[in-house]
Amino acid sequence: DPVEHAMGPFASGGGWIQSVDLSADGRRLAVGSLSSSDVRLWDLDRHPATPTVLDGHSGPVNAVRFSDDGRWLGSAAADGTVRLWDMSSPVVASTLLRGHDESVAGLRFAPGADRRHLVTWGADLQPRLWDVPDPLADPRLRVRINDARSALLLSDKRYDAIVSQPSHPWGAGASHLYTREFFALVRDRLEPDGVFVQW
Repeated sequence: DPVEHAMGPFASGGGWIQSVDLSADGRRLAVGSLSSSDVRLWDLDRHPATPTVLDGHSGPVNAVRFSDDGRWLGSAAADGTVRLWDMSSPVVASTLLRGHDESVAGLRFAPGADRRHLVTWGADLQPRLWDVPDPLADPRLRVRINDARSALLLSDKRYDAIVSQPSHPWGAGASHLYTREFFALVRDRLEPDGVFVQW
């Protein structure tokens, strides 16, 4: 019975579905709708699947497309904008690409994981070629993933940004990241205009 193999349904949030795309690894499904300005994103490894709603457009979503490597989801809308959602953290604000004068009908990433280009087209009859921004490729950026306290104690180096994402204060080993001493250490390791972010 073919019905036994169905994993859905996956609703668009109401209204006509205009575009769907499945990531190359088969783990994510994206849906764009003519009656909604958001994109619905399902993680197919989760059951029951509940969509993450990606807000940002102000008009109907005409097209959704994953990059070949699955890093990016692009969405094109009637408001003349294209948005890029980083799939490593899809709930973070998207990158806005603005350049079309009218509704954007479609988009396509350059094939392959190494290509960082996106082409879009729409009602203004002027295709656009975009460089896909990748902040991690910026040579000025160095990401260090480590125990923040230990890394700061072992070096006098100063940083432009320090991000600390400890678990709850009552969790084992996290309480020392909520102390005055830790905050003073962070202050001492920041550049004068540096930024500290803690979850």
